[in-house]
Amino acid sequence: AAFELIRYREFTTESGMRGVRITFNWLRAENAWVTIDQAVMVNPTDTKLYRLFVKCESSCFKANQRQLTEILDSWQVRN
Repeated sequence: AAFELIRYREFTTESGMRGVRITFNWLRAENAWVTIDQAVMVNPTDTKLYRLFVKCESSCFKANQRQLTEILDSWQVRN
């Protein structure tokens, strides 16, 4: 399988949550690219894991990229 990393960013929130945002393309079949965008966070004591995951065909992701990015960028977990 072929993968193409688009974005990798680590972050920390004001409440002490740590996380990573990863966006990549995945060739799941011949000429069938899928884009996966996800944010994963752990609480300050490393006892809870939170994940927001979006996956769609790359053409769909590209057509709706602004809205999907806004959703993932605005995601918050309250302790």
